Amino acid sequence: FDLSFDILEHKEGLGVTITYCTALFNESTIFGLSRHFETLLRSIVSNSSENIGVLSLLPEIDKQTLFDFNATDMYYPDSDSLVTLFSNRVSATPDTIALVFGDVSLTYKELDDRSNQFANYLQSNYDVLVGDLVGIKLDRSDWMIVSILSVLKTGAAYVPIDPVYPEDRISYMLSDSSCKVCIDQEELSTFRSKEGEYSKLFSVPAITPKNLAYVIYTSGTTGTPKGVIIQHESLISRLFFYKDFYSLDCNDSILFYRSFSFDGALEEYMLPFILGVKCIIADADFKLDLHSNFVSYILDHGITKVNMPPVLLHDLLDTLTASDIAKLSSLRHVV
Repeated sequence: FDLSFDILEHKEGLGVTITYCTALFNESTIFGLSRHFETLLRSIVSNSSENIGVLSLLPEIDKQTLFDFNATDMYYPDSDSLVTLFSNRVSATPDTIALVFGDVSLTYKELDDRSNQFANYLQSNYDVLVGDLVGIKLDRSDWMIVSILSVLKTGAAYVPIDPVYPEDRISYMLSDSSCKVCIDQEELSTFRSKEGEYSKLFSVPAITPKNLAYVIYTSGTTGTPKGVIIQHESLISRLFFYKDFYSLDCNDSILFYRSFSFDGALEEYMLPFILGVKCIIADADFKLDLHSNFVSYILDHGITKVNMPPVLLHDLLDTLTASDIAKLSSLRHVV
């Protein structure tokens, strides 16, 4: 047998011998099994009237180990919205650079002002209110970030739509989500042509942690794409996990190069809103030469954190020269 228990009666009591196949079990596993068996026997004696389903198998030391494994509670500001946290960051570091895109650099104060103006535009022209959905169909840029913040400030939730998506997918997402308006390049140009008409002050409505922050659509590979609704509290909890797990602070710079329609890109463009770190936005052609662009962006901007799929990381490491590696000394996190 692969595993057998022999129980024999002695003068001192019952003795148990466990015989096991060493190709299947190691000694520590069997010792653990014997502890669980002994604990079960003691539970039976102590609680003979209980159903077997409620009797304990785990000794206290194993219970504590399980507790330690599952002690994943962490602090996050569960009474705030992302808009409140961003406002706090603007107050704390107004003149710190928030994002860089090509030749454009925006401080937190400038980002706040622009998003306030755009929020006023959305409210005045489309009556965007708390709970509405607003599509954003823009290429990666400083204005994409401004648009996201402006939508959140109105109390609405944004729907990220990659402009490279097929037209039928874009039409479906807009129809399914019933977006009140879609911010595309044409809509953005309309706003920018009369940007000066809108105040840099904006009266943010009451936004609770339970309000929607964004709706992201699945790939649809198993059928029709499905919209997944995400609340502010879920987003904030996730961002604060990243903050603690990566030990990020205001000295870090994060590279934003993935599609914002991919949920995993959130940490690239959302973390700067609450941490005061710098968001370096890659241009649209970044992926045409990933090797050279990764090296040059990290070198030019002192980037400390990048995300990349394992396959891409493997390919990159295969092609990096010693000279390239020397240029990447600013990196602290490769996720």
